[in-house]
Amino acid sequence: MVLNYKFEINESRIDEKIKNRLNKIKPLFTQEILKDINTFAPKLTGNLIGSSLSSSDFRKGRIIYNTKYAKYVHSSPKVRRISTRINKNAKKQWVTYAENAKRLIWKEKLKKLWKMI
Repeated sequence: MVLNYKFEINESRIDEKIKNRLNKIKPLFTQEILKDINTFAPKLTGNLIGSSLSSSDFRKGRIIYNTKYAKYVHSSPKVRRISTRINKNAKKQWVTYAENAKRLIWKEKLKKLWKMI
Protein backbone atom coordinates (compact mmCIF):
# COMPACT_ATOMS: atom_id res chain seq x y z
CA MET A 1 0.00 0.00 0.00
CA VAL A 2 1.34 3.41 -0.93
CA LEU A 3 0.82 6.69 0.88
CA ASN A 4 1.10 9.67 -1.44
CA TYR A 5 1.43 13.32 -0.63
CA LYS A 6 1.39 15.63 -3.61
CA PHE A 7 1.29 19.35 -3.98
CA GLU A 8 0.12 20.71 -7.28
CA ILE A 9 0.37 24.03 -9.00
CA ASN A 10 -2.17 24.90 -11.67
CA GLU A 11 0.18 25.70 -14.52
CA SER A 12 -2.47 26.19 -17.22
CA ARG A 13 -2.46 29.99 -16.92
CA ILE A 14 1.21 30.55 -16.23
CA ASP A 15 3.60 31.86 -18.85
CA GLU A 16 6.64 29.84 -19.97
CA LYS A 17 9.28 31.72 -17.93
CA ILE A 18 7.39 31.13 -14.72
CA LYS A 19 6.80 27.47 -15.63
CA ASN A 20 10.53 26.99 -16.15
CA ARG A 21 11.24 28.60 -12.81
CA LEU A 22 8.66 26.39 -11.09
CA ASN A 23 10.21 23.30 -12.66
CA LYS A 24 13.56 24.27 -11.15
CA ILE A 25 12.07 24.95 -7.73
CA LYS A 26 9.74 21.96 -7.47
CA PRO A 27 12.42 19.26 -6.84
CA LEU A 28 14.22 21.40 -4.26
CA PHE A 29 11.01 22.35 -2.50
CA THR A 30 9.71 18.76 -2.48
CA GLN A 31 12.96 17.57 -0.89
CA GLU A 32 12.65 20.25 1.79
CA ILE A 33 9.08 19.23 2.50
CA LEU A 34 10.04 15.55 2.71
CA LYS A 35 12.83 16.34 5.14
CA ASP A 36 10.33 18.13 7.39
CA ILE A 37 7.70 15.39 7.07
CA ASN A 38 10.23 12.66 7.89
CA THR A 39 11.01 14.47 11.13
CA PHE A 40 7.65 13.15 12.35
CA ALA A 41 7.62 9.77 10.55
CA PRO A 42 7.68 6.60 12.65
CA LYS A 43 11.05 4.89 12.58
CA LEU A 44 11.66 1.38 13.79
CA THR A 45 13.68 -0.15 10.95
CA GLY A 46 14.10 2.90 8.73
CA ASN A 47 12.21 1.24 5.86
CA LEU A 48 9.36 3.75 5.90
CA ILE A 49 11.62 6.79 5.64
CA GLY A 50 13.91 4.95 3.22
CA SER A 51 10.98 4.22 0.95
CA SER A 52 10.08 7.91 0.86
CA LEU A 53 13.60 8.80 -0.24
CA SER A 54 13.75 6.16 -2.97
CA SER A 55 10.14 6.26 -4.24
CA SER A 56 9.32 9.97 -4.23
CA ASP A 57 9.31 11.82 -7.53
CA PHE A 58 10.83 15.16 -6.63
CA ARG A 59 10.57 16.61 -10.14
CA LYS A 60 6.80 16.12 -10.09
CA GLY A 61 6.39 17.24 -6.46
CA ARG A 62 5.29 13.77 -5.31
CA ILE A 63 6.21 12.35 -1.94
CA ILE A 64 5.61 8.62 -1.78
CA TYR A 65 5.91 6.23 1.14
CA ASN A 66 6.11 2.92 -0.66
CA THR A 67 5.72 0.27 2.00
CA LYS A 68 2.90 -2.19 2.56
CA TYR A 69 2.06 -0.62 5.89
CA ALA A 70 2.51 3.15 5.31
CA LYS A 71 -1.13 4.02 4.67
CA TYR A 72 -2.30 1.64 7.40
CA VAL A 73 -0.01 3.16 10.03
CA HIS A 74 -0.81 6.71 8.92
CA SER A 75 -4.58 6.47 8.57
CA SER A 76 -6.04 3.38 10.22
CA PRO A 77 -8.16 3.93 13.33
CA LYS A 78 -6.86 0.55 14.52
CA VAL A 79 -3.41 2.06 15.07
CA ARG A 80 -3.64 3.97 18.31
CA ARG A 81 -0.01 4.43 19.31
CA ILE A 82 3.19 5.07 17.44
CA SER A 83 6.50 4.07 18.97
CA THR A 84 8.72 7.00 19.85
CA ARG A 85 11.57 4.78 21.01
CA ILE A 86 13.82 5.67 18.05
CA ASN A 87 12.20 8.87 16.76
CA LYS A 88 10.98 10.96 19.68
CA ASN A 89 8.99 13.19 17.28
CA ALA A 90 7.07 10.33 15.61
CA LYS A 91 3.36 10.93 15.07
CA LYS A 92 0.58 8.69 13.79
CA GLN A 93 -0.49 11.00 10.97
CA TRP A 94 3.00 12.35 10.38
CA VAL A 95 2.23 13.88 6.96
CA THR A 96 -0.80 15.78 8.22
CA TYR A 97 1.00 16.76 11.41
CA ALA A 98 3.98 18.13 9.47
CA GLU A 99 1.72 20.03 7.09
CA ASN A 100 -0.08 21.71 9.98
CA ALA A 101 3.11 22.39 11.92
CA LYS A 102 5.26 23.57 9.02
CA ARG A 103 2.87 25.21 6.53
CA LEU A 104 4.05 28.76 7.24
CA ILE A 105 7.69 27.69 7.22
CA TRP A 106 7.13 26.01 3.84
CA LYS A 107 5.69 29.23 2.45
CA GLU A 108 8.80 31.09 3.55
CA LYS A 109 11.09 28.41 2.09
CA LEU A 110 9.22 28.65 -1.20
CA LYS A 111 9.65 32.42 -1.24
CA LYS A 112 13.40 32.05 -0.63
CA LEU A 113 13.74 29.45 -3.38
CA TRP A 114 11.79 31.66 -5.76
CA LYS A 115 14.24 34.51 -5.12
CA MET A 116 17.27 32.25 -5.51
CA ILE A 117 16.29 30.89 -8.91
